[in-house]
Amino acid sequence: MSFSRYWRERISESFMNAYRWAQLVGFIILLIVALLVWRWPLFPYDKLVVWLTAGCFFLYLLKEVCFVSPYRHAEKLQSELDSHNNAISKRREEQSKQVVEKAFELLKRPESRLQPFQALYAAGAAYLETNDQVVWVANKLSEHHEHPLRWMQPYVLEGEWLQFLEWGKHHPDFKLDTGDYLKVVTAWAVKHNRGTEESIAAEIIRGMSAGQDSNEITLSNH
Repeated sequence: MSFSRYWRERISESFMNAYRWAQLVGFIILLIVALLVWRWPLFPYDKLVVWLTAGCFFLYLLKEVCFVSPYRHAEKLQSELDSHNNAISKRREEQSKQVVEKAFELLKRPESRLQPFQALYAAGAAYLETNDQVVWVANKLSEHHEHPLRWMQPYVLEGEWLQFLEWGKHHPDFKLDTGDYLKVVTAWAVKHNRGTEESIAAEIIRGMSAGQDSNEITLSNH
C-alpha cells in the first residue's frame, strides 16, 4: 500500500466516523437549544448549533486522523498477521510430524537397512521450510535412534542442516539416500573451507569407527 493511499483511506474512514459523531452531538445540542428557545425566544440558537456541531466534528476528525484510525488499522493488520503466522506454524508442525512418523516407519523396516540420516532424508526432511523444523525432527529421531545429523559437526553446523540437505538434494553427483551422504558431507565441508577432502574423509571415518567401538563395548558390558 502506498503512502498516499494509506492516508486517503485513513482520512475517509475518519471523516465518516466524525460525521456520524457530529450528527449525534448536533441532535443532542438541538434538543438542549430547543428547551432554551422555549424559555428565551430571542436566544441565538442558529449560530450556537452550527458552531458547536462544527467544532465537535473537526475535533473528532482530528483525533480520528491522528490517533484512532492509524491505531485501528495497525490492530487489524496485526490480527491478520497473527492469524497468518498461526496458520504457518500449524502447517509446519504438521509437516514436521509427518517427516518424523515416516522416518520412524522406514527405520522399523528390516529390509530397508537405512541409517538414521538416510531415513531422515528419505522421509522428506529436505522439503521442510525452516532449519528449526529439521532440528526438531532430528532431535525426535534421536530419542530412539542415533542422532541423524549431530555426527556431522563440525563439518556441517546445526544452523546449516536444511541448507545442506537442499544442496545435497539438488547436487547432480550425489544421492543422499545412499552411501553417498559421506561424500556429500566431505564436499560440503571442503566447500566451506573446513579442511581438505582427504583430511575430512579420514576424520569422519575415524569418528564413525570410534563410535562403533564404543557401542560394541557398551553392548558387551550388558
